[in-house]
Amino acid sequence: MLVILPAVAFLGVFLLLIGYRDPDQPGVLRGREAFLESLVLGYAYLALSTELLGWLHAITFWGIVGCWALALGILAGLGIRGGLFSSAVQKVRAAWQRRLKDSAGLEWGGVFLVGVFAALLAVIAFLSPPNTNDSLTYHMSRVMNWIQNQSVAHYPTVELRQLWNPPGVEYAILHLVILAGSDRFAPFVQWASFFSCLAAVSLIAERLGAGREGRWLAVFFCLTLPMAIIQATSTQNDLTTALWALACIYWVLVGVQRPLTRYEWIVFGLAAGLGALAKGTFYAYAIPFFTWLFISSVRKVGLKQAAAAALGSGLIVCLLNAGIWSRNISAYGSPLGDPGSVGYLANQELTPTGVVSNLTRNAGMEMVTPFEALNRPVLDTIGWIHTQMGQDLNDPRTSLRDFSVHFTITSEDYGINPLHMWMILGLWLASAVIWAVWRFRKGAFESICGEALLYSGLVFVTLLLFSGLYKWQPWGGRLLLPFFGAAAPLFGVFVSKIPYRGIRAILIGALVLTSLAPLLANTARPLVKVNGRYFSVLDSSRQDLLFINSPELKTGYTELARWVRVTRCDRLGLVIASGENEYPLWALLAPSGTERRIAHLDPFHPLAEEGTRLGVGTKEFHPCAVFVNDPDFDPQTLPGFALAESRLDLKLFVLRELMPLIR
Repeated sequence: MLVILPAVAFLGVFLLLIGYRDPDQPGVLRGREAFLESLVLGYAYLALSTELLGWLHAITFWGIVGCWALALGILAGLGIRGGLFSSAVQKVRAAWQRRLKDSAGLEWGGVFLVGVFAALLAVIAFLSPPNTNDSLTYHMSRVMNWIQNQSVAHYPTVELRQLWNPPGVEYAILHLVILAGSDRFAPFVQWASFFSCLAAVSLIAERLGAGREGRWLAVFFCLTLPMAIIQATSTQNDLTTALWALACIYWVLVGVQRPLTRYEWIVFGLAAGLGALAKGTFYAYAIPFFTWLFISSVRKVGLKQAAAAALGSGLIVCLLNAGIWSRNISAYGSPLGDPGSVGYLANQELTPTGVVSNLTRNAGMEMVTPFEALNRPVLDTIGWIHTQMGQDLNDPRTSLRDFSVHFTITSEDYGINPLHMWMILGLWLASAVIWAVWRFRKGAFESICGEALLYSGLVFVTLLLFSGLYKWQPWGGRLLLPFFGAAAPLFGVFVSKIPYRGIRAILIGALVLTSLAPLLANTARPLVKVNGRYFSVLDSSRQDLLFINSPELKTGYTELARWVRVTRCDRLGLVIASGENEYPLWALLAPSGTERRIAHLDPFHPLAEEGTRLGVGTKEFHPCAVFVNDPDFDPQTLPGFALAESRLDLKLFVLRELMPLIR
């Protein structure tokens, strides 16, 4: 039950903010804005408290419980003694009564649809263990190492992504795993981020001039994104990155329409800091809008005041990221982490042709449909553009893999959002036409001009900047989630202006139909048995689902884990090649991170040189068994150990005195 502590704290912040609000503000805007603020403030507290607990080596059950107990105590003191909670409850009740009287059919349909999606995805998230490839190699593995070490400090591992990647999303997962004692609630970080994005796009659409129907159209666009639906039940980090990007964009729009208050600059800085703490791709989506805010602020309040406010927000970003940046500087000499890994992902041809190459391939990848007649012109156009530029379609300086596309909306690794991409292209075309006409006939399109058109251009710039910063990659569909989230308000603004209700209904129906496959038939976590799938999360064990993306490993991992339990070994050493699955061992042998010690054998200090004394954090480590998943491993580096079991490339070595238990 203690796993609900963070949710209760977030609710407390929300009610506190509602209680403080000016009653003259529009009720709906007040509620959604307070909700977004509560997410930013609560998550910032989570991130900072995790860093503090890690510094104190106090990342333990009672350390986390104490962290949230302190937060709830402060909130209770502020809310109860000041009467803010009771005031907030009255305001919420009055707002709901007004909404019940004014709500139309579209809104009731939207609430019902969001509720169905939330319920179904919650069931999938609760029944499914983290089983995405990245989660098994580093997202969940780093969480378990932190729990074991009681610190977020760097530790010995060959999978460097566990160390240098921004850790914000995993911090939240860390709290849920410790409070629940398992990974049951780990996917709910992304689940909550998904539905929080709906509030953010609704707020942005309203700032761009959308009415009630337009706001719901923006919500439908975001709710039905195939990749967002798939990720809502995983432990990846792209949805949370999208949430912070959208939060920043909202406060940018507020700042464009009027000068931000000091408090709003703080909240904006916190949202930006959380975005940087979530994923490196955040910068591509933030920089264009940050530039817009700064230029607008200079015009409104002057250069000196705008620069001071921007500097203050920048310092907040640095505060939230100081922990991971300092650790990375100490280990790699760079705040962004391992230079080799970062350079491997970065576009190495920052020229117009290199950027256009990535732009066309990123857009083309998202436009693939089940129909070859539609795909062929797109692919031919991409090839023709590269030929005209003299650019190699598979240039390794701009590509992580050879360019290829295939239609899938149910795979978390390679899923795309084709219908949404085609609609975005239509919105851009409409924006260009409206802008051209508006230039000659001002007033003709006054209701959808101005900020909406500029916003549309900036959304395109985010895709352009993403294509300039990063190499093309076949799994890039999930990295573009913030782009699609930012485009959702445009859909609401423009489509709501279509005079024919039937067209709007057809577009909504098409989006909902597109969402059914990822909702019900997620490749790794299907709710129903379709497309030849022989399993469902409703009738499969968590162990079976754990290995669903690599079933060939199931027997080896489970059998070797069984022998570890037979020998009663409580100190398992790991020799795992980079990119191989680590988390299954935690799930099988130490689901809460405390049942036994599992640690990487430091690759720079093999046992042959150090005996059986290995530095893990600040403690010496004496393994009684060693799990090996590395074809280049030399058994001679394990003196005193004997091979107990071998399955495919997986091997288990145990101390010789434990061998009788194996036999």
